[in-house]
Amino acid sequence: MLFDSHAHINNDTYTEEEREALIKEIESSDVSYVMDIGYDLESSLRAVKDAQRLPWCYAVVGVHPHDTKTMDEDVLAMIKPVSYTHLRAHETGRNLVCRLLLEKKKNL
Repeated sequence: MLFDSHAHINNDTYTEEEREALIKEIESSDVSYVMDIGYDLESSLRAVKDAQRLPWCYAVVGVHPHDTKTMDEDVLAMIKPVSYTHLRAHETGRNLVCRLLLEKKKNL
């Protein structure tokens, strides 16, 4: 099983046609799961939508340190519960990412 732990299907430079082509390419590959990483509020919301419609996609929401100037209390309130998990995933390595993957599958 291959698990891409850091992808940007949600990248705002893609057209919808390019995003759909990328999704088809992922689906025809040997990759089983993909984490769609949000880097600001808009990309985080796109990642959540991707994860809701694609069974192999998992969303990570957050704000990249370079983009924190756009973050206010409302954005923080929307991403705070998940962004801490994202930080811990980077700190603790693959064990947490695998646990998150198993937890989502258990809840289906």
